[in-house]
Amino acid sequence: MKKFLTITVTTILLWAISTYIISTQTQQEFQHYIDRSNQLSQTNGFKLILSDYQPSFLNSIAIVQIDFIDPIVQKELEKEYILPIKIKYNIEHGPLFFKDGFGVGLSKLHNEFTINSMLKPKAKKELLALVKKDINFNTTMILSFDKKLHYTIESDPISIDQEHEIFEITPLKLKGTVDIKTLQGNNHFAIDKIQFKKKNSPDSLYLKDFELDINIHEFVNNTLLFGDFQLSIANLNVHDQFNPFVKNINLSLKSRMRTKRSSDKTMNSDFELDIDLQNTTLPKQFETIKNLKLTMNMKDLGIEGMFQFQQSAQQAQEEQSQLLNDLQTSSPENMQALVKQFEIIQNKMINSIVDSLNTLLIKDKSSINYRLDMESKENVSSHVQLEVGYRGNIKFEGKVEALIAKIQSEILSLIKLNLQIKLNKKHIKMIPIPLFKEQLKIGVREGFVKENNTTYMLNGYYNNKELIINDNNLTATILPLIIMLTAE
Repeated sequence: MKKFLTITVTTILLWAISTYIISTQTQQEFQHYIDRSNQLSQTNGFKLILSDYQPSFLNSIAIVQIDFIDPIVQKELEKEYILPIKIKYNIEHGPLFFKDGFGVGLSKLHNEFTINSMLKPKAKKELLALVKKDINFNTTMILSFDKKLHYTIESDPISIDQEHEIFEITPLKLKGTVDIKTLQGNNHFAIDKIQFKKKNSPDSLYLKDFELDINIHEFVNNTLLFGDFQLSIANLNVHDQFNPFVKNINLSLKSRMRTKRSSDKTMNSDFELDIDLQNTTLPKQFETIKNLKLTMNMKDLGIEGMFQFQQSAQQAQEEQSQLLNDLQTSSPENMQALVKQFEIIQNKMINSIVDSLNTLLIKDKSSINYRLDMESKENVSSHVQLEVGYRGNIKFEGKVEALIAKIQSEILSLIKLNLQIKLNKKHIKMIPIPLFKEQLKIGVREGFVKENNTTYMLNGYYNNKELIINDNNLTATILPLIIMLTAE
């Protein structure tokens, strides 16, 4: 009995000491997480502030304030929202959690807020007139011992039934795991269903199984992001009786973008978009299309140049936003000066973006590849692929007009090309070019195009002043004409 009592007292003592230590660490970890988030979020126009923290032994309360940096955004939000927006977190200290189920970890955070709590009275009244009841968001976050934050966020369903329209959306669901120091990790966002329809009308929108996955591997200078992004929609159905092109859209799609390092100084970026159109009613010219797939691959781009490109665009956006705010309150006599300053900002952005090309494009390495694949309901396919490689060594500087003229005059020494076309004859009618079929026959006769019973084919290659099309070396015949045309 004495040993049992000793073990029990020791266990309780260890738990109490652990809880005390963790409770003193929680505020520090929470602040570090906010500081790291701000390094990224400020580029998107807002920042977070830990405005209040009330510690205790088992539980604490934290108030996080959201401040919007962009004055125009802030001014617009102030019309309906109570600013700054404040979010209250109830924090349960580890190592053991007992509320809402047993668990272990450093701390467990819970937050529940309503849309109405952020709105001014007039906006709140207007919202309740639409949704009839408030919309709740529930957030649970567990900080594990390895400093990983596991979170789940879920909203109430939204239903709006007006006199002429009905809108419904199932709960928004977010979940993921991120490292609180690096913010690297996996994030998943999903909506099961969105539906909009007009009463006494066939016009409607229906979306099923919207999913977005973001897997972040690395942040470069808090701006450039390396990782995987995947978006999928199981079914998107739009009916619009007044749309002259497509009255009924019924499709599914998947897209993916991946950015990663190819070396310490270069990066690759790949994009894919796959659209299934087999249930969509298309115009007669395109009615047989079943599937479209677009891919884009950018290889060996300079990380320094990409970072400068993004920084230039972001800085220009911030400066233009401030100027737009000044224009709204400026006197007429100051208007001309502000407009001139707007032009200066635009020119500075253009010059900075042009300069970024010097480190973005790597000689004999950087390239971009486009490919479009099309499959029709007869199970026949066509594709077009174009690869453009950068092989020149031009200095991107000076006035834009002069630089464009210089690039045009030297274009054949700056690039290399690889073109592949495979066009099924059943797809000829989809090409919106008059006399296209006759032009293809001329191409076959001259050797520019190959032909078999089902397909037209063209393989073209250009590099270092050598031009080859379908195994025909046209360097001596066609290339001089192209050089003359580009020089004009």
